[in-house]
Amino acid sequence: MLKIFFYRYQVFFYFFSFLISYVLYFINSDFSVFFIRETDLQADYFYKALSMKEFLSFENIVVNHPGIIPTYILAIIMVFFNDPVSSSQVIFNISYIFVAFIYALSITYFYLNTKEEVGDLGIFLSLLPLLFWPPFWYYLTCYGSDSFVIPTCIVILTKTFSMIKKPINISSKDLLILGILLSVGTTIKLSILPIAIISASAIVFTIFIELPEKRNKHIFKFI
Repeated sequence: MLKIFFYRYQVFFYFFSFLISYVLYFINSDFSVFFIRETDLQADYFYKALSMKEFLSFENIVVNHPGIIPTYILAIIMVFFNDPVSSSQVIFNISYIFVAFIYALSITYFYLNTKEEVGDLGIFLSLLPLLFWPPFWYYLTCYGSDSFVIPTCIVILTKTFSMIKKPINISSKDLLILGILLSVGTTIKLSILPIAIISASAIVFTIFIELPEKRNKHIFKFI
């Protein structure tokens, strides 16, 4: 059973091992980031998450577009520490591993849903520009809403194109899942909103053109 599971999701384990190796290298290395920010991104999220943990409230102020889900995740990690402030670096190290897990999960989802059409070479060429894009690496070890933008967009776009590819198979479940993904994306960072609008528009347009008999039912459910 475990052997079958490994062969089914071996790409996930490869990517996860690769990204975890990078995280461990970063944690044990001493080098500075390649640019200077006006604010400390991680500090913003750390103290907002600490407020969430201690007072179970975001108050009336949110940070970084609005970063609700990343803040919740960091607050959950803090629950396991009696003194989060003195253990802040350990907490961030754990968050880096969690982000690497999400990265690997999203890329594996992309792979499993596109390998039949484009093949391994096509997938490799699709991911290659991403691997040479500095933010891909920077936000893997700098926790914040930006850490979740890339994997979330990968999943949204993969789900969108898989539905457009076979419109006749679009179901209420597909519409619900995509709707949840779009909602999750916009609660992570508002810069995902253009992707969300394009995705939603593409699905509505596809339903309207390809499924005239179901257009009212499907579009209503999607909204």
